[in-house]
Amino acid sequence: MRHDALGVAAIYVGAVIGGGFATGREVLFFFAAYGPPGLIGCAAAGAAFAWLGARILRLAARGAARDYTDLYRFALGPVLAGPADWATSAFLYVGLAVVLAGGSALGADAWALPAWVGAVGLAAAITLIVLPGRSGLVWGNLTLVPAMALGALLLLGAEAAHPAFWHAVAAAESLPGRLPGTWPLGAALYVGYNLLLGAVALCAAGADLPVRAAVRGGAGGGLILGVMAIVLELPILAHLTAVAPAAVPLARIVAPYGPAWRTVYSAGLAAALLTTGVATAYALALRLRPTRLPVGMAGAGAVVLALPVAALGLVGLVATVYPAMGVLGCVLCAGLAMRRLPKD
Repeated sequence: MRHDALGVAAIYVGAVIGGGFATGREVLFFFAAYGPPGLIGCAAAGAAFAWLGARILRLAARGAARDYTDLYRFALGPVLAGPADWATSAFLYVGLAVVLAGGSALGADAWALPAWVGAVGLAAAITLIVLPGRSGLVWGNLTLVPAMALGALLLLGAEAAHPAFWHAVAAAESLPGRLPGTWPLGAALYVGYNLLLGAVALCAAGADLPVRAAVRGGAGGGLILGVMAIVLELPILAHLTAVAPAAVPLARIVAPYGPAWRTVYSAGLAAALLTTGVATAYALALRLRPTRLPVGMAGAGAVVLALPVAALGLVGLVATVYPAMGVLGCVLCAGLAMRRLPKD
């Protein structure tokens, strides 16, 4: 896989893996809540991410989807494209606020800081990476995504060393109060809302690439997402009853391992928040910036405007906004799946 493809894959993964994912709330809510069958949902979501991401990037590389306005016209047609476009802009704005709310929670829980300090500090870090434009987006994700993957694998390794781990995973039961239905619904909504967050960055990232490199980046990034969801779901399943009420389930799993693990986990969560914050701010900048304003400056402005909404809190935003985003995202995914791609 070429370096260009690796950069696109890192952007894709960074756009999806954010505070909700790294806290464990998303994986618990959309997958682990169904018990062990949720692992099938993770695998299905990874396959869908790979296939849909490759299609989006193929369109971008061919010049048919330079931004998500073009993408919506292709997938939904001219009548639905406009309303869906504006709805996505609103969801992206709220998604950026969710990331900043995660920074607030992290600062308060890990370092006992006032809530506003974590949000403002994360906003400043996102701004520094977004300001250079696309180069900052690629560099940030190529640096942070491998570190997050390594941390997830280390946690799984530590958990799997316990003799009762796999028995606990197999014995996990579905949770009351989960999303209705079975694991396919959770997987579909998870893919749907994350495609809304990731599609804009994918369109921009694939615009100047050869078609083959773009497709490899989309497929590779999607598969990485599926594997990482499985890696995080396994420890959550092993402790499902204990961590279900927790705002940050993975922090509760990590806590018994001591201060060093808690510090490393906090750093990983900060990295996850940063990658998604960068991707979302970049996406908003591409959508809403005035013609002559540089993308980086527009992204910095989006971060500042999202700070007030972040005060609503991480858990409530994830539980209410993300499923609604998933419904719209599923409509986009259906359109992408049914449309025939243009020939080279």
